[in-house]
Amino acid sequence: MTTNYGIASVTADQLIALARQVDAPEIDTIVIPGGNLQAMALLPAIEAELRKPIVITNQACMWAVAGMLGVSLGPGFGRLATADPDWAIRRALRA
Repeated sequence: MTTNYGIASVTADQLIALARQVDAPEIDTIVIPGGNLQAMALLPAIEAELRKPIVITNQACMWAVAGMLGVSLGPGFGRLATADPDWAIRRALRA
C-alpha cells in the first residue's frame, strides 16, 4: 500500500488468504489492523474457518466502547467480544 486509503481496495478473498497465510498451530489470535479495511463482515467466517479469535481494528474499538458503556455486543463482533460478558479481558487490557 502506498496511501492510507489503499487498504480499502483489499478484497475479501485477499483478506481471507492473508489470514490463512499467517495462521499456524502456535498462533492463538490473529490481529488484522486497518480501520479502512472492509473486514467486519468477514469476521465470523474467518473465525469459523481458522477456529480461533480474530481481532479487527473497528471491532476492537466497538468492543472497547461497549465495555465503557457496560453493554455486551451481539453475534458478529467476534469470539472475544461475546466471550467477555463481564469485561474481564477488557479490564485486563486497560491495566
